[in-house]
Amino acid sequence: TARAYPAACAFAGKIYVFGGHNRSGAVNSVQVYDTASNTWTTPTVTGTFTPRGALGSGALNGKIFTVGGSNGGAPLNVFEMFDPATYAWSSPTTRGTFSARYSFGSCVSNDKIYAIGGSDGNVELSTNEAFSMDGNAVGVMGAMSPITFAPNPTKGLLRLHNLPLDAKSISIRNMLGVELLAQNPDPNCELSIDLSGLPFGVYYLCVSSTNKITTHKIVRE
Repeated sequence: TARAYPAACAFAGKIYVFGGHNRSGAVNSVQVYDTASNTWTTPTVTGTFTPRGALGSGALNGKIFTVGGSNGGAPLNVFEMFDPATYAWSSPTTRGTFSARYSFGSCVSNDKIYAIGGSDGNVELSTNEAFSMDGNAVGVMGAMSPITFAPNPTKGLLRLHNLPLDAKSISIRNMLGVELLAQNPDPNCELSIDLSGLPFGVYYLCVSSTNKITTHKIVRE
């Protein structure tokens, strides 16, 4: 079907094309190109796919996810899932926040769908966000922003923001590397660590993720 700004996603030897815009506006069609037989089909689908174009897509764990886009007006932060086995659409529950935008770059790497740049209708964006699977269906959308913490120096309570989606543990260590405090992070919640029981001095905040550990200098005053 003739259209502009659809999303396309390769999965299991086929290319799935979603949405887009034609002269009448945003469309919600799904078409499938079979690379082996060189044929197009338009499957009958169930569920709801929001009409939109300039969206992103990616395949994870046997499902195809479509995110963002525009219906010709405001940018959208719609997040929907397509099951190629049943041709069914659903709207999975997600945690975190995806910035409403369209015309962004999207790709899959290391079991995450990345959404990079785009426009919110007013300005071009440098926003980078990632979606990863949690269990079999629940999504996690989070900004790939640097970890922030405040206040620093602190008199006791230290608040952390923008933890990695795959953060495993948070700890406070002294200059010798000895662990003094530890917490298990929840990427959905603001995390606070109470240093009021520690003597004045310099400490290190250690954030352990799946593939790396980052260390940040903290001053207790």
